[in-house]
Amino acid sequence: MFSTDPNKSLVFLAYDTLCRINIEPPDNKDGWGILKKAQEIAYQVEKTLSMYDETSELSDICRNYLPNVKYPISKMLFEFIHLNLLIAEKTDGLFDPTVGKVIKLWDF
Repeated sequence: MFSTDPNKSLVFLAYDTLCRINIEPPDNKDGWGILKKAQEIAYQVEKTLSMYDETSELSDICRNYLPNVKYPISKMLFEFIHLNLLIAEKTDGLFDPTVGKVIKLWDF
């Protein structure tokens, strides 16, 4: 059940999805401040890693990539790419983080 207390629940749109965060804030803590910080983090993840947002950092690097050219990237994007490559390695390529163009082509 979702809370109706505005200090314990927040609904917003991110990732082209309706998001809802519910919390039970610790005693003497500002529940609304915690919810707003979580929303800010969600927006930052979307702005950095969304392949559907042409202005995201991930979309920008995919669009402008050139072999042997170094690009400055955020810590979040670096860790995301590193984790994807690690999972691809651990699954012997069964997980393939390079299928983005196919996903867009097939409109998933």
